[in-house]
Amino acid sequence: MTVTIEKCDAHIRHCLGGPQGAPISTRELSNMAGEWLFSAHKWNFNKTTSTLLATRAEITLSGATWTDATKTLTKTGAFTDYSRLDEDKVRITAGTGATLGEYEITANDANTLTLATSIGVAADGQTDIEGALANNTIALPSDLRHIIHIDTNDGTAEGFSWQSEGAFSNGRVGRWTWSFSAIHGVIVATQPAAGGAISYRLEIDPEQSGSIPTLYMRYSVGWRAPDKDTDALPLPADGSVDSLYVQALLAHAEGYDRPEEMKLHERLAELRDSKYFKQIASRDGTKKTSFGPVNGSGIVYRGSNYIRGRHRRFVQGD
Repeated sequence: MTVTIEKCDAHIRHCLGGPQGAPISTRELSNMAGEWLFSAHKWNFNKTTSTLLATRAEITLSGATWTDATKTLTKTGAFTDYSRLDEDKVRITAGTGATLGEYEITANDANTLTLATSIGVAADGQTDIEGALANNTIALPSDLRHIIHIDTNDGTAEGFSWQSEGAFSNGRVGRWTWSFSAIHGVIVATQPAAGGAISYRLEIDPEQSGSIPTLYMRYSVGWRAPDKDTDALPLPADGSVDSLYVQALLAHAEGYDRPEEMKLHERLAELRDSKYFKQIASRDGTKKTSFGPVNGSGIVYRGSNYIRGRHRRFVQGD
């Protein structure tokens, strides 16, 4: 069957003999059950094939104009191929009246960058501003949960060397010497201050003087609820885990509605240790071959309520 939030609501009503009594919505319960399911086992059904990561070439600026009133840096056609990511920065390296340093970019079009702060009132109207956009930050898929493997198309490259946040930050000052034996990188997960979906980025170092090798990533997909209650939940199309998901859903519903009978964590532990769970996990294990996780990768959480852990294997929601 195709499982939807509407069907989840019907299952809950049937199980409880009526609507959910606890002040929690069916959508919230379905998401909790999904997050638990995706975290309870290293499933093969949610592992992707290799995904091409869109790297961005460095942009250098010379002879740009600064307008202080609008906090804009203008250079005709300089940003035609620029695709901005949150927290991107431009490094101002020279210019009459300009305070040198890095400035966050808040918006852009083909000809202008809008910055979060001024590079200096004394630079207003000056046309000799120089700088660079390193573009060594790469957008990662919104449904990313866990990185399994990253490869390059460079036969001499051995892959990634994962760094702690501190080592990576220090490297911004001293700069690593570029080596074809490894690319240094750290994963950053950011949630906007006002809430909303987390965005994932891969920051690599050193900044490339030439082109960045083509990167291919294989990863496991995280739980993402559909926008509409009538759309299918992100479960395997063959229905192989539908019944397990429904059991997790009902455990959550009963755990919140009737906590005096059995604590939620006890219900989930019982399901996780059941022969039923192990049979489904065993069948899932025959579908694809796991390449294994990248060991020692770092994750940095930024934004409200998401400073949860650092310098550990990248698994959201564990």
